[in-house]
Amino acid sequence: MTRIMALCLVACLVDACESPMAKEEYALFRSVTIGTKEADVIARLGQPSRTYSAADAPAEYYVPGFSYERRTISNKVLVYIGSEPIAYIYVDRQGAVEHIFVGGS
Repeated sequence: MTRIMALCLVACLVDACESPMAKEEYALFRSVTIGTKEADVIARLGQPSRTYSAADAPAEYYVPGFSYERRTISNKVLVYIGSEPIAYIYVDRQGAVEHIFVGGS
């Protein structure tokens, strides 16, 4: 029980340390849903920091210093780098979001 309470305390402290800007960015990145069209993602989030297609992406396309989920690019990935969060938004051949990963630095 003590271990669970300690983990909860750590989670609360981490949440309290996030800046208001980072919280807004996390919320914005997480507002994108599966099936959203690429044009709508860009309208909502702006131009991505990086874009890679399956044909031209380096083997390690992940941004150093940020968390990521190892995943093969089926068509394209839009990478959004915030003040603390990062979003990898994977777009299928029909131009719709097929997978989203939002993590921190």
